[in-house]
Amino acid sequence: MVDPAFAAQVKLAELLADLRKKKKFTQAEAAAELGCRQPKINKIETVQTVVKASDVSKLLAIYEATNDQVAEAGRLLALTRPGPNAGARPNPLYLKMVSAESEASEILVLHSERIPSLLQSDYYMLCQYRAANDPTDETLLMETREERESLLSQDNELRKYRIVLGESSLRRMPGGRSEITVDQAEHLLNLMERHERLELRICTYEAPIPFMPTDVTILRLTGDQKDLVYLENGISGRIYDGKDVVTEHLDLWQMVYDAALSVDGSKKFLRDLITECHR
Repeated sequence: MVDPAFAAQVKLAELLADLRKKKKFTQAEAAAELGCRQPKINKIETVQTVVKASDVSKLLAIYEATNDQVAEAGRLLALTRPGPNAGARPNPLYLKMVSAESEASEILVLHSERIPSLLQSDYYMLCQYRAANDPTDETLLMETREERESLLSQDNELRKYRIVLGESSLRRMPGGRSEITVDQAEHLLNLMERHERLELRICTYEAPIPFMPTDVTILRLTGDQKDLVYLENGISGRIYDGKDVVTEHLDLWQMVYDAALSVDGSKKFLRDLITECHR
């Protein structure tokens, strides 16, 4: 009997090879776009290596894959990992947003009620999925989070990742346990120390704003590319690149950013929160 994970690897390799050929790229040309050497593309297409999720996302963007093709690649990628997530269908627009992150010169984020995946501690992430009875393989979750965190340190266009967290995102933990709060606050402090590109500010309950806008990620892209706005509701998401929509969400993000604590004030808030949880 053929191993299901290996069968998925073969199908994923065939899909990527087919997309490359339809784009009329040689393996060498695809490698140049990906920033690697031709043998790596050959190994991916002949199933001689386990392809990383980040490489799949980049290749799909390079080959200009459709939403359905992105979704199929995501499903196959999930099947290549151990675990019971065989029926998972990832949000293709989220994958599209993630694949565009490395091309952004600046990323502006607002999360009011939860910690975004890029900044989640391992404990927070696992507790979140377990509390939701989500069957996604935990090894895959860990690998995916580590790959996304590399955005803050790898050689790319990104100069700043500016994020504003609402106080509720630090008060409302998966499962409601204070030990998660301590672990997550310590993780955020560690990230702020390790990554110069990361600028994190906390918008407290006392901030003088009329309302808290919806969660948003804004990608300020380089060159002639249009800036993107990604709106996520926890189940699905939408991407916008219209100038008026982008400007509207930029203004809302700026409103909360201006009312948030300074970087040093946010660090103090996190330390005070840790102390509070230890009492």
